[in-house]
Amino acid sequence: MNNSSIEQIAVRLRSKKSVLIFAHENPDGDAIGSCAAAGLALKKLGIAVDYAVDKKAKNYNDLIEEMKNFQAVTRSVYDAALILDCSTSDYIDNKELLNICKEKILIDHHLTNTGFADFCCICPDAAATGEIIFELLEYLKIKVTCEIAKALYLALFEDTGGFTHSNTTACTHFIVSKLYEVEPSLYEITQWLNYYDKTRLELMKLALDNMKFYNNSRVCIIVFTYQNGYYPYREENTEKLIDLGKHVKGCLLAAFIRQTGDDTYKVSLRSASDEIDIAEFSKTYGGGGHIRAAGFTFRGDLDQIVNKLISFGEIL
Repeated sequence: MNNSSIEQIAVRLRSKKSVLIFAHENPDGDAIGSCAAAGLALKKLGIAVDYAVDKKAKNYNDLIEEMKNFQAVTRSVYDAALILDCSTSDYIDNKELLNICKEKILIDHHLTNTGFADFCCICPDAAATGEIIFELLEYLKIKVTCEIAKALYLALFEDTGGFTHSNTTACTHFIVSKLYEVEPSLYEITQWLNYYDKTRLELMKLALDNMKFYNNSRVCIIVFTYQNGYYPYREENTEKLIDLGKHVKGCLLAAFIRQTGDDTYKVSLRSASDEIDIAEFSKTYGGGGHIRAAGFTFRGDLDQIVNKLISFGEIL
């Protein structure tokens, strides 16, 4: 790994004529916002930009106009792959397209990222990858436009839980203030993201019905499994259900387990203390993330991973 500063990354990107942008599978708001903001900035430098990013994974299309260009690969070879918000190479979406990129450049903020690209800028202190992209724009000498402001605001809002998580810092609020100077209507994104539709409310009720507590309510686990042989819920509608457990008073470890295959489960974790390192726990299963927010994919018996989480919670 070549551990580079964001300034050095900016220099490398400026020298490219074509860049293909990647994110992790099922990209969240930080991944989508960071990709769109970086892509828009590079285009202003005259660089040909395409996206190997899923534009249907999340319903952000009404917020981020640049998403109309996602999932568009127009060249047989690119000067560089720009990989954003991806903690491990295993989670890169459309990773087979990396083979048509001459070099790989990585920008990320996950603590567990050890670097898997040719040039890496990993900043675990950043609340979101969007914070690093904001700094990248300064070194690229690109002014923030209204569309870039919306993309970066989405990135910061989603990865800080609406600026309520412990990763929110003075730097986060400083960047948001600068974004508001460019686009005063960013509050509309907040309103849009906080809307609940009927399906969302029904899933919240189901999650509450399935919520189980262990270790004197210090551990909360919600499980969604297949019904009649298939998973009946759109993933974007289930993504934040873990917050129902995290917000229970006295809960130190919250888990949301979603079945993704016959014997495969996606496990999302949240902890209430920096002393509970769920990122390290997730690494043992090939995942990662942050100390208080992490996840992994588990292959095996459901009861096995539930019992592992309960055992982990017994030390709390």
